[in-house]
Order: sequence, then C-alpha cells, then structure tokens
Amino acid sequence: MKKALLTIFILFQTFLFSQVYGQLGNYWTLQVSTEGTLLSGALVAANSNNAGFFYNPASMSSDSSSSFSLNTSLFRTYFLNYKNPFGEGTKLEDITGYFDPIFLSFLIPRKNKLNVKLGVSLMAKQNTNFKILNRIYLPNYNFPQDTLNGDYEGSYTYVLKSSENWINFSASKQLSEVFSIGATFIIAYRSLNYINNLNSSYVYVNKLDKNTTASYTNNVEAYMYNYKILGKIGVIFNLNEYSRIGLNLTTSSLNVYGRGTLQRSIGKSNILSLEYDSTVVISNDQLLSDYSAGLKANFKSPFSIALGYNLESGNYKFGFAVEYFNEINPYNLISGAENGTLINTTNSDITETEALSLKFGQRSIVNFAISYEQKLNEKFTILSGFRTNFSTSKDVNYTESDINTYIKDIDINVYHITGGSTFTLLRNQFILGVDLGLSFHNKQDNIVNYSSPLIYNNQNLPLQGNIENNTKISFVMLGFVLGYSFNF
Repeated sequence: MKKALLTIFILFQTFLFSQVYGQLGNYWTLQVSTEGTLLSGALVAANSNNAGFFYNPASMSSDSSSSFSLNTSLFRTYFLNYKNPFGEGTKLEDITGYFDPIFLSFLIPRKNKLNVKLGVSLMAKQNTNFKILNRIYLPNYNFPQDTLNGDYEGSYTYVLKSSENWINFSASKQLSEVFSIGATFIIAYRSLNYINNLNSSYVYVNKLDKNTTASYTNNVEAYMYNYKILGKIGVIFNLNEYSRIGLNLTTSSLNVYGRGTLQRSIGKSNILSLEYDSTVVISNDQLLSDYSAGLKANFKSPFSIALGYNLESGNYKFGFAVEYFNEINPYNLISGAENGTLINTTNSDITETEALSLKFGQRSIVNFAISYEQKLNEKFTILSGFRTNFSTSKDVNYTESDINTYIKDIDINVYHITGGSTFTLLRNQFILGVDLGLSFHNKQDNIVNYSSPLIYNNQNLPLQGNIENNTKISFVMLGFVLGYSFNF
C-alpha cells in the first residue's frame, strides 16, 4: 500500500508540474502548501502543519497522527506592465495565467521504537516562465551624428524558463516538553532555458543608389540542468503552553551532476559606412561566435537561516518569521571549455572558455512574514498573512568582464497579501483562498534603448541609444489556492 501511494505521488508530480511566473532571484514567490501560502510562510515556529518538513522539520514531532496532503493553486493571473522598457515612448504589456504545481506530502505515525516522526513529500521549490518579444520600427530615421535617412528596427527576444523540484525525506523527534528537533534531506532537480537576443538594423540607400544595411547582434541561448542535494535542520523551543520559538537552517547545495548547452553570437557589420558616410565600401565587420554541448553546469542554492515566533491565545494564532539568505558571489552556472571552435574577429581577447560560460550571482537579503489565524467554530478557520519577496538579483556586483556573460533576471521586489479559510468535515480539511502580489518600481534602467538609437552609444555599443533611467514597472499577481488534508 505504501509503495502504491508513493508511486501515485511521483506520477502526479511528473504529469502535473507546470510553470509559474516568477523570478530566479525571488525566493519567496512560492510558499509550500495551501496553509503555508495563506499564512505567507510564517510557520517556522508553528505547532504543526503539513509542510513542516520545509518551514521547520522539528514542528512535525508535535503531531502523532498520519496525514496525507494535496495542495495546489487553482490558477494564477499575472499583469506585467513596462513603461519605456525599450526607450522613451515604448511600452510592454503582458497578461497571462498558469496553473501551479501540486504539492504532496505523507506523514507516517510514530510507531517505531525511537518515537521518531517520518515523512516524505514532493514539491516545486521554484518555477519561472517569462517570455518577452518586441520590435521597435523607426521609418525615415536620421542618426544625430549623420545625414543619412533610412529605416531602423530593433528587436528583442527574452525567454527565462526554469524549475526546481524537490523530493524530501524528513524525520523529527520531541526530546522533551520544551524541545523538539528535526531534519530534512532533499534531492533537487533544476532545469533552465535562457534566451537573451538583441538585434538592430539600419537600412538606407547610399549615394550610389544601392541598398545598404548596417546591423548589430548580441545573442545568447542556453539550456542546463543539474541534480543537487541539500538539507534542513530545525529546532522548536516551547516557551510555554501557548508560545514557541523556532529556528531552521537550510544548507547550501552540493552539486551531484549537471550539464549544459550554450550558443553565443556577437557581431556587427557595415557600421563604418554610417560613420564615414562614404560610397566607398568600408568594412570592419566583427563576429564572436561559438557553441558547445555537454558543458558542466551547476545552479547553486544559498545557505539560509530562518527564525520564527508563534503565539496562541484562545481561538487566535499569530505568527512571525524572518529568513536571511546568504550571498552567492557570481559563479559559472555553465562552465565553458576550450573546444577550438571559437570564431573571434573582434578586438576582444576573450577566451573560448569565457565565451561559453554563463554566470549568475545573488546578493544577500532578508525576507519577513506575519500571519493571523482565527478559529470561528469547529468547522471554519480564517487564515491571513503578509510577506516580502525581495529580489536577490538586483545590484549584484558583476565585474566589467562579466557584462555580456551573465543571466539578466527581472529583478523586482514583490509584496504579498494572502487570505482564506479552512473547512473541516470529519477528518477532512479543505482550504481555499487567494494570494495577491504587488510590485511598483520607478526610475529603472531601460532593457535596451531602441527609441533613440545612435551609431555608437556611451557604452560603445552600436545601433542603440544610451540607457536611460526612466523605466516604470508595475506587476500584479492574483492566485487562487486550494488544499486538501486527511488525517488518519
């Protein structure tokens, strides 16, 4: 029977995982279980919950019964609005929706000699799906430093798809009425598909009445996956019958195996003809291009420490949690190699190993969450919460040599307001609620400036304008969540 249940868990997880809007650097986009979502993750010191293996495995020891939990978000809708993403007067609007991954857990009753509570669970730690396609067209355009007249276009393609799924094995034990301890061993699988392509062209008729095209490309496409292991160690201190303090440590990840594929192409052609406005063919075309599969890959997870406090007063429960995530200095997400296939006619002395590498880094942050829970009667309970979801990708200290070789994340801070209700019938508990995420940012850098292009901008990049600090971003997420638990 147990083997059959575990097989069903794995099949559900395999077929029903789906992508969710999110960012690589926003660790708290998804919370675990419906209860965890509606209480905004303020469960580090909770007495008992079906996602204790994640928030604090020591909290599992307070429940001696078995339980089966199935949780998901019914649907999430996302509204992303960019003003001036590609220069003054441009805009980008995207409205989309996704079904969330299912979370499954099974807690085994304490019937062993050591009186240890055991559990196994399957979950999605993070899922990301962004796709941006846009084209700016400027007919009859004149560069400020040139008298030519022609048609200009700038096109941008951005894809960021990534998911990380966990299999968790947990154990906890209540050592005394005051102190409990627990641990979770995690096997994780991460995949990532990344595209960041910038292309610009200028078409004009030269003095010999011939069509001439100047162009610039900066394209990178990459795919990687890796298996890794990490763990959690948690403790619970009961201050008295009504309040507790919890502490949960999550280790950094240890890479087991990972491989990636990367293709990079940076080139420019016919730019000198714009600078000199000559009918003579002047060319100093440049190309840096390479491709390789089977490269070593590793998506790292940071060390973190979470502290929580929970208080019960009659039919009321209050929770607070704060978690510190350690910095991950820029590293090779995909590590390049010398294959002897690099084309480099540029002035750069970049090596093939550098050209085939893809970097990523994350700054240290602190997130916090608060929750409120009220039991109305034996059947109904109200849950609510608030949490921060700060970006770790913002303001990472990449070196100048990293500028074209690291993942460009959408680095916005999101604030979540959550709420819902539980309904209990016999030993069946149903949970329904909403998760609202909001983000508003002003004075952000353009993605690229295609609205006022120059032959060369102040970063010495051709056929694009200077980056301005006039982008505004508004992001609204509305999720409908559903959960079910059965105690037996």
